Amino acid sequence: MPSSDMLYFKLTVNSDLLVVDAEVFSEDFINTESLKKQKVSDILHVDYQSYIPLTLADMKKGDVFTDHLLCGRIGGKYYYLKMTAEYTGRGYVLSFSRSQYLKEPVVSSENENLSLVTENYLGAFYRTDRFGNLIYFSTKIKDMLGYTPSELIGGNLRRDYFLSSKSYDDIKNTMLQTGRLADIEVSLKHKDGYIVWLRVSSVAVYNDKGEYFGSAGYAKDVTEQKSNAEELSHIKNLLALKQKELDLVKTNFKYQIKPLATKGSEAEEATLYHARLSEMGEMVGGIAHQWRQPLSALMFIIEDIRDAYHFGELDVPYLDDSISDCMTYIRYMSDTMDDFRNFFRPEPEKELFNLTEKLIEVVKMQYGRFKIGAVNVDIKSDLSSLNGKNNVILHIEHSIGVKVFYDRPLIDGGVVIYGYPNLLKQVVINLINNSIDSITYKRSKGGLDVSEPGNILITLKVEEEEVSVIIEDNGTGIDEKTLELIFKSDYTTKPKSKGTGIGLHMAKSIIEKSLNGKIKAGNTDLGAVFTITLPRVSQTSK
Repeated sequence: MPSSDMLYFKLTVNSDLLVVDAEVFSEDFINTESLKKQKVSDILHVDYQSYIPLTLADMKKGDVFTDHLLCGRIGGKYYYLKMTAEYTGRGYVLSFSRSQYLKEPVVSSENENLSLVTENYLGAFYRTDRFGNLIYFSTKIKDMLGYTPSELIGGNLRRDYFLSSKSYDDIKNTMLQTGRLADIEVSLKHKDGYIVWLRVSSVAVYNDKGEYFGSAGYAKDVTEQKSNAEELSHIKNLLALKQKELDLVKTNFKYQIKPLATKGSEAEEATLYHARLSEMGEMVGGIAHQWRQPLSALMFIIEDIRDAYHFGELDVPYLDDSISDCMTYIRYMSDTMDDFRNFFRPEPEKELFNLTEKLIEVVKMQYGRFKIGAVNVDIKSDLSSLNGKNNVILHIEHSIGVKVFYDRPLIDGGVVIYGYPNLLKQVVINLINNSIDSITYKRSKGGLDVSEPGNILITLKVEEEEVSVIIEDNGTGIDEKTLELIFKSDYTTKPKSKGTGIGLHMAKSIIEKSLNGKIKAGNTDLGAVFTITLPRVSQTSK
């Protein structure tokens, strides 16, 4: 590379500004002979074609004029060169050498602005002239815009690369007013036609006379980060909309529960419908609570991404981890809604279903209530009558979350029931809600310490021809008088504002008539226990 004071070529120009002779001092300009008999303006970039000839015309004999300008195309390329012009009285001698303004900055304590740029934004170094033409770009730009540096040189930011000329004008005005740009995001046109986002930090460059001579700085590609930030913002808005929809559903359910007084079998169907709507209202409240934590977590992640971006800490691994966390929360919320929708879908016919899977689904659906009521839950298997092992299938720690343990014999279809799975889910939800209410009441009366969690244990006792679902809690238990009446219609121990007396009556009806099973209630040393016994079938029987 030639030094800054080494000549590239020299032109002899007559008074009409026509080139009459050319001397070449660099192999880079072997085609300079073709410039003879051309006007000086023809070898200059369009933005210099008026300015330079007028300046030369004002010169007197012996005057010397120096400027830095964009020449070209010479040999198919643009060159930003230092031009020294001397007027001889009959014409001009124009000497062209390398411009010192093309050097990448050497950072020192004397140039605080460029030091800041270099330390914080190691992207592609670039230089523009006073007109906004690109006069230098490091090789990194190929990965950003698709152009080679030589293809970019001579291009005008305002005319050729910015999507909006107004955006360029606003940024240039900021540069002229403040002398620098810091953390400015600009959108430019890629060679292949799409939009590229660059984060730019630069400083204004002035000549020895204090005149604005262009800018120098670094540009870093942030297209991927920008796209993902916009996607996360869209997800945030979408989740907020879904939350509003969920709140609206909850409000509407309050007005859907109306007395449905009919006779005979229609009365039982109406009562069942009433019960399911009541359960729906409870579940919507639980789902709203379940969504609150992941929504908060998503908002935190989005804010964290923005902060990381502003502090220069956002890279692809960081972004990938954040997106993975977001997708985990979104899948959890989606699964919750799927469970909710499946619970209330019509069941016109009986079907074979995996009891273990349905228990896991219904318990996971209630996590919001467990968290509010500070209740831990376990589902365990009891295979002792089959000479099998007893395993924990699911564990819920109310302050931590849900963990499902894979029990292959049970989860892979080992416990098959024939009936209506969603009706069974309704029964289990009713029993779980009763247990939570009992534990909450016991805690309010001092029977449980405020810091002591409630516990619900669901045991799946599997035998050759039947399976029992045993639900135990550490609540208040059931007194003897209540045990005799607990499955009667319209009997409830709850205040009228909180109980209808149809829950356990309908549970008994569903178990006996729809699932061909039995249900009974009792007490343990810790609290109440309900046992549901159902006939077990093979996957091929019906």
